[in-house]
Amino acid sequence: MSAPGPPPLPSRKSLGRAFTLNFFLPGAGQWYLGQRALGAMLAVPFMICLVAGLAIFLTGYVKYFTVVLSGELMREGQLEKLQDAFHPRWLVGLVLAGFVIFAIAMIALVRQHHRS
Repeated sequence: MSAPGPPPLPSRKSLGRAFTLNFFLPGAGQWYLGQRALGAMLAVPFMICLVAGLAIFLTGYVKYFTVVLSGELMREGQLEKLQDAFHPRWLVGLVLAGFVIFAIAMIALVRQHHRS
């Protein structure tokens, strides 16, 4: 029976890899660096914004195609139905919220880099 060796040394995490992960999903870089709570607090709202924006866009797209393919596009009131099909204010708000979350995640990594 051999004696157990010393525990493995923890590997140093790459800040460059954390930045790359944050580029694709804000909060993933923090998760990678071991800051699980902060990573989740950034990733979950970002994913909610992404899914909500995609759902609003796809709903509008279906509405658009329904009107266009109905063959009655020039009938009175049909074009007005498309006016707010994509809910532009909601989409812009979700995009802005996503960018704010992205900026917070990157700033947190820059601050982490300056601390280390």
